[in-house]
Amino acid sequence: MNDQPNHGPEDSHGSVSPNPAPRPPVNPGNADAPPPPPPPPPPGYGYPYPAPQPGAGQPRGLVANISKLGALLSFGFVIFFAGFYLALFSFTSKTGPTLSTYREGTTDGRIAIIPIDGVIMGSKVSFIRRVVDRVVEDKTIKAVIVRVESPGGGVTASDQILHQLKRIREKRGKDFPVIGSYGAVAASGGYYVSCLCDPIYCEPTTITGSIGVIGEVFTFQELLEDKLGVKTEVITSTGSPEKDTANNMFRTWTDKDRKVMRDMLDTMYGQFVDVVHENRGRVFAKREDVLKVATGRIYTAKDAVGAGLVDEIGYLDAVIEKAENMAGLTKGEAPVVVYSEPATFGSLFGMRGPDNNGSAGSTPPQQINAATVRQWMTELGVPEMMYMMQVAH
Repeated sequence: MNDQPNHGPEDSHGSVSPNPAPRPPVNPGNADAPPPPPPPPPPGYGYPYPAPQPGAGQPRGLVANISKLGALLSFGFVIFFAGFYLALFSFTSKTGPTLSTYREGTTDGRIAIIPIDGVIMGSKVSFIRRVVDRVVEDKTIKAVIVRVESPGGGVTASDQILHQLKRIREKRGKDFPVIGSYGAVAASGGYYVSCLCDPIYCEPTTITGSIGVIGEVFTFQELLEDKLGVKTEVITSTGSPEKDTANNMFRTWTDKDRKVMRDMLDTMYGQFVDVVHENRGRVFAKREDVLKVATGRIYTAKDAVGAGLVDEIGYLDAVIEKAENMAGLTKGEAPVVVYSEPATFGSLFGMRGPDNNGSAGSTPPQQINAATVRQWMTELGVPEMMYMMQVAH
């Protein structure tokens, strides 16, 4: 028996190396076969890239908490601003017109300026009605200046505003000072709503007048038939054959249609002349006198004074001085305030809620479908009568 330990083979220096690792068994029946392939990678990862560890690539710890906090803050801001806008709109709709200071003063009696600017439409009526309510209730207001910067607007809206302004003298007394002040433009409907003022001032560069009525309507027969090949049929009931007269945009209008429309315009024109005669009777003693200036002509400041449409030429400061004198207030010492429509959070983005008469201020975009197109076509086809200074096309 050999008692010497079993050492490995000696290296080139004569030292003995440790026992080598055992070799894998060789398959004598298939010695030349290639080695087995590696195991398949996990789904979504290609060989030779390693498979991700559980949770790899996901935010951990502080990063995850910051992400959640950001999402919660974003959601909270959305809820806050939505609630803030609704609360602000609710508040301003209840508080009505805002009052700002035009000029400081020392007297208890004040002068109020009521602005009528832009095209006169239905939403303006609601504002004027609420302002008049304030003027009627506020006994510290001793005189009103109606400041006009408008080329006119709708026939009905203009008449409704005139009706609201008349309430001031009806409630505060026929001698209550209501003075007109015209800016750059106070024409047609702008003159209509303010002709009750006494006196009326205009600035040296004002244009006014344009007493008359204009109507416009769209017709689409040539467009639909000649360009698009679309033909429409409009059928009326047996008992209302005139329903189609001056009320059909799908055909070219005839002389009969134009006559019906002109008769309506003439009626509204007569209303305009009567209003001027009623409110400027001290200047136009006869209705025929109004007809001489109510030709639709646009007047400059000097011509308007000469025609009797305006009493004097003067800037707003002169009008305020006149109001002080008529109200018995100390010259230069009466506070002057201006009414304006209340601002809302949505107005910063061109939006506002519906006004008190139900009309929307800025409605959201409508979905375009058959009903929407029909509504647009109907609105375009309705003849619109305007007390409006005509702008050349």
